Formats: sequence, C-alpha cells, structure tokens
Amino acid sequence: MKNAFLLSLLFVAFSNSGIAQALSVEKIWKNYEFRGEGIEGFRSMQDGLHFTRLNDKNGEQSISKHEITNSNGAGTVLISAEKLAYQGDKITIDDYFFNEDETKVLLTTQTTSIYRRSYTAVHFLFDLKTGTLTALDEKHQPQTLAEHSPDGTMVSYIYKNDLYVKDIASGKVKKLTQDGKRNKVINGTTDWVYEEEFSITKAYDWSPDSKYIGFLRFNEKEVKEFNLTYYGELYPQNYSYKYPKAGEDNSKVTAHIVTVKSGKISPIDLGEYEYIPRIEWSGNSNKLILQTLNRHQNDLKYHLIDLKGKKNFTKGIFSRKIRQLCRNRQ
Repeated sequence: MKNAFLLSLLFVAFSNSGIAQALSVEKIWKNYEFRGEGIEGFRSMQDGLHFTRLNDKNGEQSISKHEITNSNGAGTVLISAEKLAYQGDKITIDDYFFNEDETKVLLTTQTTSIYRRSYTAVHFLFDLKTGTLTALDEKHQPQTLAEHSPDGTMVSYIYKNDLYVKDIASGKVKKLTQDGKRNKVINGTTDWVYEEEFSITKAYDWSPDSKYIGFLRFNEKEVKEFNLTYYGELYPQNYSYKYPKAGEDNSKVTAHIVTVKSGKISPIDLGEYEYIPRIEWSGNSNKLILQTLNRHQNDLKYHLIDLKGKKNFTKGIFSRKIRQLCRNRQ
C-alpha cells in the first residue's frame, strides 16, 4: 500500500508539472530523447590488466590499448588511422572483436539493419603482428554474424542463408551448407518469428574445441509471404518476406551438427516440438544443449546431444510445464 501511494503521488506530481503531456511516441522511440548515455567501443583484454577502445577524432578512427589502473594514460595505438584503409579506401569501424590470442581483430563495417536485430555487414581482418588489413571474404559479402572460432584460427559467418568458415592462415573459405535461399531455407541464422518472438538471430554455435558447429535450419517453403510497400522514393518498392500469422504454418526448424574439417552434417533427433529457441554448447566440447517448445509455448524441454560415441546420443535432461514463455503465436 505504501509503494502504491508513493507511485500515485509521483504520477500526480509529473502530471501537474506538464512532463506527462510532453511525452510522445516520437520523442521516446524516434528521437530517443530519454535514452541514457552510454560508452561504446571498449573491450577488456585476456590478461585482466588492459582494455582497448575505439577512438574517433575528427573522423579518424583508431584502436588503442590502455592499462585499467591508469585511466589518465594515453595508451598504446594498436591500429592507427593510417592502417584503416583497404585498396585505397578508408573503412569505418562499427565494431571489433579479438581472436583468442589477441593477435587478430575482426572488424565490422558498413552495418545495415534488416529487421529489429538482424543486419548485414562487410568484415575485415587486421593482423596485429604484421599490421595488415584483409577482407574477410570479398566474394561472399556482405555477411552477418561473423565471429572467431574458439581457438582463434577460423572465422565463421552467414552469407545468403548459408554457413561459411574461413581458415585465417591459409585464407581458404569453406561453404558448410549448400541449400540456403531467401524465402526458402535459412542456415545458421533465424527467420522473422525467432528474431521477433525469441529475440535471437544467431542460430549456430562453435564447440569449445573448434571442431564442430551446431546450427539450426529453417525450412520456410510452406510459410505464407507478407507483402510490404516502401514509400519515399519516386516509385514505391515492394518487399515480401515469410510471415506466419497466428494459426498459420511456421518454419520447419531442425537442428544439425557439422564437422568443420570434413563438412559432414549430422541431423539431430529431438522428438516432437514446434520451436528450438536456444542452441549452445556446454563446457564439454562433445555436448550440445538445445531447448525445444511446443506450439503453445508451455512445455519447455532441454536436450543434451553427446558426440563421444560413433553415433550422436540425444537425451532429455530437463522439462517443465510453464504458463507462457513469451507471446503466444498459436
């Protein structure tokens, strides 16, 4: 009762001051007038004693290394502005990630949004030992969800709904899935439903020993398309995508494990389910954990897939009846 009374007083105070009338959807979500300040571009380093930061001075970017205990120090330049040029053109860093031994940096540039969380980007690799900048994959770009393998020797990414891996030392690129096609099949990333309802776009994960990748495959062929018209130019543009309305067919989602060296893909039998909202390897390299849900989203199950034997062994390790995990799309 006391908390309710205090909230009532605050509401009256804000209303009388005119603040409530000043709020609008545009101010909150278009102009972000009330968003809190944040600091971006920082990365802690493996030694626990240093951090790096992305600097931008007069349009010139660089990445520097600093001691945590010396906040006033100028730091050491790891990547200078002069090095951030590829084939004569300056690149602009949106984000960056170190590999395991912190000798190479994956740079994200030209990031373009697709939906709420999904995006495409052009990625580059910077070698801190040699000071050289190379494109991740000029033939297959823009990419999405690029990341270093746990051992730091490879980079994985999605291009046009297929999963790729690049060996950094040799520069060799391997296409691990072959059937990706827009509005048909998605490998390694998610469809609109998973992005919107489960808040995920990354549907693949490296095993800790970098030998395997677990991933989800979305078959969208039976999902009906939704058409949008984009205005703003002289001629409107039409855009269609797979959008299952309530009660309609969802994507048929299946889980798989691919052996990176051979490219062999093994399906995973999870029994009956409608959704696979999470996929992640445990601390043990040979054990993959997945969640499944029924259509009503009230029966959550955890599955453990063990790769120790000649044949993948799947078993349920946890189940729970729940009222509602997220918004229901029956």
